[in-house]
Order: sequence, then structure tokens, then C-alpha cells
Amino acid sequence: MHNFYGIQAKADSFRKGYLLDAYDQPTYLSFAIDFRFEQTNSAISDGLWSSPLFEKGGANNTNSAQTYLGSIHHKDKEENLVKFKSILEYLTFNAPWYFQSISGLESLWKGATNMISGNKSTGAVLTIDTLEAIDLRITEIANLYRTAIYDKQSMRERVPDNLRWFAMDIYIAEARNIRYEPLTQFSNMTSAMGINTGGLNRAATEVTSGLGSISGGADLGSPMKQFGYIKFKCRQCEFDFSSSFAGGQKMSVIPGQSANTNSFSIKVGYFEEESEYHDSSKLTDDGVTSSRRNPWSAMNTAANLQNGVEGASFLPVVGDSISQAIQKGQQKLQLIGGLVNPALGASFNNPPARNLGNIYK
Repeated sequence: MHNFYGIQAKADSFRKGYLLDAYDQPTYLSFAIDFRFEQTNSAISDGLWSSPLFEKGGANNTNSAQTYLGSIHHKDKEENLVKFKSILEYLTFNAPWYFQSISGLESLWKGATNMISGNKSTGAVLTIDTLEAIDLRITEIANLYRTAIYDKQSMRERVPDNLRWFAMDIYIAEARNIRYEPLTQFSNMTSAMGINTGGLNRAATEVTSGLGSISGGADLGSPMKQFGYIKFKCRQCEFDFSSSFAGGQKMSVIPGQSANTNSFSIKVGYFEEESEYHDSSKLTDDGVTSSRRNPWSAMNTAANLQNGVEGASFLPVVGDSISQAIQKGQQKLQLIGGLVNPALGASFNNPPARNLGNIYK
């Protein structure tokens, strides 16, 4: 049965950052796209995870749109793809703010548990809304792609669909760089609960934002690893720039108050999910064994004892029975995880508050 006693005390504990649950606070999610620009080792790749659209051209690399364009005597179009990749790579890692929003991820989430359709990603289309720069770089990548892939004079596709494919990973995670530093006296309990406070503190100095580690490779000290993330591993993707005209449906001789925007779409042919959480649970759809760790049993034990003591503290005291129960509850809490934590005794009063500073910097 839910313990309705001490609701105000629980609310106060939440506002003060009660030590049993350091992660009990709202999140502000953002996204990042990691296009697979790197070269694929054909010896270990099954082709599904490769990006022939981004592969370097060369006689020894037949799984490349650039190679194909060169082989049919379209060196200019091959160079278009090289420049297309260069601009897109710069935007991805050095100016990601041009990618303002993404829509369509809910269709992937929903399709992942669709047990009726054989191909769960059939018809999945992601739309990326972007800013447009004064040098028209979004329009430029759209035109570089369009002129390389399509033959507008002969009215046909110049590059076959299997060479237009690319792979990408989409991350969803906390966008802020939260600096969490628990008081030293709480370190035993946070360790017993499986909370890696050392990693949290280290993350504050190693990255500049929640998703900033993508550009340099996700490391164990990054906020994504500490707070968790959702990842869509999208394969056999294809760009669609047919609706990417920066002028929109209507233009005026007098510019409006807002800057011009742009957008493009990505068709997803196949995808898998991956997610990792602060309690070290990692869930995947592929053949890799999912690792799971469950510190929540200990957390529930601590919370239940706390609830019982707080509930009893609001009841009329008859003799010394309640005070004895509180003392026993405190002793049990102190021994959780085999660690003695004298600071827990103070938790039944008002937990100490600490200013965490500007968590957005």
C-alpha cells in the first residue's frame, strides 16, 4: 500500500536533492545525428551497415557511389558527391545547430514493436528542419546531391538505389551539462546505490554539453553514459531533397521578420534500437548480449525503510515504540550495501541543501 504519510517531507527531499535518488529530476532532451562518414572495412562488413554514398572512390572500392560515377565518365558529378560529404560532415561536427529539429522518430519507436508488418521501417521518413545560412550551404548540399544522383536532362536516376544508401545513428539524451557533486558524507550511500558520482564529476570537465561527446566519440565519462540515452541505428537510408527549397511556398519582395529556414527528409530502410541507462542497463536489438544491472532493489529497500520511519513520525507517539522503530530503521539504512553511513541519521531531519551553481554552463 502506498504510504501517504509525509508527502510534504518527500517533496522537500526532492527539492533539496535527497541523497537516495540523485537522478530524480526532469530532463531536457535533445537529439544529435551521427552520419557514418568513416570508411567501412569490407572484409568484416555485411553491407547492411555500410554507407556507399559516403565511401571514397577508387578502383578497389566498388561499393561507392563516387566510384560508380567515375566509372561512367561523370568525374564532375563524382566531385559533387565529395563536396556534398565535406559540407555535411562540417555541419554535423562543427555547426550542428543548423539541424534545428527532427520529426518522425515516433514512427520508428512504434514500428519497432509492430509484429504484423515484416519490414518494421517500411515507409519511415524522418524530416530534418534546418536553418539556412547566408552562404546557402543547406541549399548547396541539396543541389550537389541532386545533380550527382539524378540526370535531369534524361529524366532518370544516375546512381542506383543501393549506392545511394548510407548509415547513421540518432541519439536522444539530456542536452545540458549538469554538474552534480554530492556532499562527501553522502558518497557511501551513492556508491551503494550504484551511482557513479566520480564519473559525473569527471564528465563536467570533459565535455561541454550532454550530446557533445558524439563529435569526439562517446566515452565512459560523458553525460550520455552517466544519464542514459536512446539510440536509433538507421541503415539503408536515403536522402530526399525534393522539398528543400529555402524560399518556401511563397516569397515576398520585402523579407519577413524571421530568417529563412530549410528542410530535407531521410527515408529509413532498416533500423535497430539501442538504449543505455544510468543504472548500467544496456538494451539492444542486435545479437550482442544486453548487459543489465539492477541497483533498484537496494534503492527500494532504502526508500521503504524511509517511508516507514517518516510515516511513523507523523503518528501519535505511544510510549517509546515509535522512537525505537525510528532508531531501528536508521540502523538498517546505515548498513545498506554493507557500508556504514552516519550521514543517514540526519536525513530524517531536513536534508542539507547545496547550491549546484549554473547547470547550463
